[in-house]
Amino acid sequence: MKNEEVHAIIGPQKSSQAKFVIELGGQAQVPIVSFSATSPTLSATQSKYFVRTAQDDSSQVKAIAAIVQAFGWREIVPIYEDSEYGNGLVPYLLDAFQEIDTRVPYGSSIPLYFNDTEIMRELNKLKAMQKSIFLVHMSSSLGSRLFVLAKDAGMMSEGYAWLVTAGLSSLLDPVGSEVKDSMQGVLGVRPHIPVSKKLENFKSRWRNNFTTSKTQSKISELNLFGLWAYDTVWAMAMAVEKARIVHSRYLKPNTTESTVDIASLGTSEMGPKLLSSILSTRSQGLSGDFHLTDGEMIPSAFEILNVIGRAERVIGYWTLERGLMRNFHTNGKIAYSTSKNKLKEPIWPGDTTQQPKKLRIGIPLRSGFSEFIKVEWHPESDKPTVSGFSRDVFLAVVDALPFPLPYEFIPFVNNSKQSAGTYNELLYQIKLKSYTANLASMLTVRLLQPTFDDVREIREKGYFVGHQRNSFVKDFLMKQLNFSDTKLREYTTPEEYHEALSNGTHNGGVAVIFAEIPYVKLFLAKYCSKYQTVGPTYKTDGFGFAFPLGSPLVPYISRAVLNVTQDKDKMEAIERRNFGGETTCLDQASKNPSVGLRLSNFGGLFIITGVASMSALLIYIMKFLYCHWPDSNTTDQDRSFYLRILELAKRFGMEDPSVHHLNKTESSVLAEPSLDIAGASPNRDDTHNHSRTSSEASGDIIEGQDHDNLTPGRNAANSEAPSITTIFLFNFIVWTIICAAVALFCEAQSGCPAVKAGSVLILQN
Repeated sequence: MKNEEVHAIIGPQKSSQAKFVIELGGQAQVPIVSFSATSPTLSATQSKYFVRTAQDDSSQVKAIAAIVQAFGWREIVPIYEDSEYGNGLVPYLLDAFQEIDTRVPYGSSIPLYFNDTEIMRELNKLKAMQKSIFLVHMSSSLGSRLFVLAKDAGMMSEGYAWLVTAGLSSLLDPVGSEVKDSMQGVLGVRPHIPVSKKLENFKSRWRNNFTTSKTQSKISELNLFGLWAYDTVWAMAMAVEKARIVHSRYLKPNTTESTVDIASLGTSEMGPKLLSSILSTRSQGLSGDFHLTDGEMIPSAFEILNVIGRAERVIGYWTLERGLMRNFHTNGKIAYSTSKNKLKEPIWPGDTTQQPKKLRIGIPLRSGFSEFIKVEWHPESDKPTVSGFSRDVFLAVVDALPFPLPYEFIPFVNNSKQSAGTYNELLYQIKLKSYTANLASMLTVRLLQPTFDDVREIREKGYFVGHQRNSFVKDFLMKQLNFSDTKLREYTTPEEYHEALSNGTHNGGVAVIFAEIPYVKLFLAKYCSKYQTVGPTYKTDGFGFAFPLGSPLVPYISRAVLNVTQDKDKMEAIERRNFGGETTCLDQASKNPSVGLRLSNFGGLFIITGVASMSALLIYIMKFLYCHWPDSNTTDQDRSFYLRILELAKRFGMEDPSVHHLNKTESSVLAEPSLDIAGASPNRDDTHNHSRTSSEASGDIIEGQDHDNLTPGRNAANSEAPSITTIFLFNFIVWTIICAAVALFCEAQSGCPAVKAGSVLILQN
């Protein structure tokens, strides 16, 4: 600008260079036209003399997000160049991933000056973090080195996925064979170049001009930036011709000449006119329609490519209006799509069509309660087949997710296909610590009066306690309920549960079994006439799907579990398919078992009877004093207070003669209370093994009065019926005796539920 006094500049190539040149162009009013400075930090808002004839990098962000959403990646790690070009796109990517709920746990920034050792150290760090989905935004020089090193690090194998932005995707042709080999299975996005006769003719001339006669080898292939450069030169020529610029000069300011003063450059006389002509130029170039809006190229469609062999295979397209689509020229109105079914099946790293980042699901191997989970091996392929209630619920949950979720069942077994450990060991192996919404509420059975007062009674009496083998319940019993390991016994199948409870704690069995509600319900369905659930119920984190702490899938799975379990028809279909009619007890006699009675159960009755009787007694005494105290006072006023009380007591005794003659007269008959003991344990010999007997007490009080045989008294009051106070007192005494007798009988029998040789306590999850 200073020496040649140019009126327009095409370039520079890099975004880092463009920032300074744009400032100079704005000062000198010289249009800066760039076909390769694509960083979104550069824009016409900084200087109206900046014109970009390439697509802004931020225009590809929605296409990238659509791909990530299509393949169901809930987590992705950007690896980007630490430069103006690399850093400029990161904020746009983060916003786009946030909109589709994809987490970015870490961002890897690699400076241009990093050597191979430093890049390899960063790759090993990502590998140690167990990250497998990456988005690369780099220039071709740094990106080529990255992929060669990633292959050496074993990160271009099956299970990994790599997605590259347009800057690298558009320059794949010039890279060497070693780089291409290291990028097998990579996906990329780049602006779509429509096929045209003009483009085909140009490619033909290009090959003829740049092919040597000796080696017949290609010097260079056309790429997107080359096409944009070609169109930019033609557009500039058309703008100069349209502006009719023949001779022009710089207008110099009245300042002393300085080599560092920008103001001394002066301003272009034709710069504003040329800028206006460039912005209004529209033509059909090799890359498509050349059309600028606000100094920027209007974004076009993007094509999605897959690196296979030495070529790139286009597997689909993306447009702002239609989203993902397999064919670009599609007629008719189509709704916006982010489905991977709209794309051709890609080949992933490791030369496989199996989508990376499958959800690896650990399946515990168990021999009992196979209705919940069952693992079998195919006799020919030797591949595991998983079935059961838990598996069906999981599949229903996956179907309810708003995105695709590839998964793979991995049985937790050793080389002999035997169980490799407990639930806790499985969790430790795959580092699982958090739990989703549990499934137990739909299987909760009705709890009855506890056979034992609390767990402390079981523990203090030294009873043996059963639990399921390889279950978290063992740790719960030891750490939370303080049971000794020597008092715990493990069982696997419902049949083993039955045998242990039948034998009892003194005959090689157990007194109680702690189990999760779903398993207890299935057990009671088979033995409903012999056992029942009794409290207390404990809340645990057991029955559900476990995920790594901080997993982005947890909120989605939790919501899907809730939706599935609230769908009554769907859950009933799953239960019928796995349990049939086994979850319904067919023994009607077991549906309404008697509930044990203890002394404390009669507390309410005692309180009501006592309050009523004492109230009647107090009212009667007050009425008696009101009527007879004045008489005692007038009879002999010199009497002491003590003698007056004695006189009143005599009158009180004479007031109701039935009190004295109740046991002698034949006018009042009281039937002896009778106890009817029913519902005994099926096996009375097991009583000492904590068998329980249910009892029902019934007593009828038949009370009658023969008024003709009443003993006459000294006054009219003697001929009246017994007072209400007498009746209340009598009833209170009789009912107290009956209730106490029944309660003490049940207390002596340690409760009355008919449970054979033990109880099943419930761990609710």
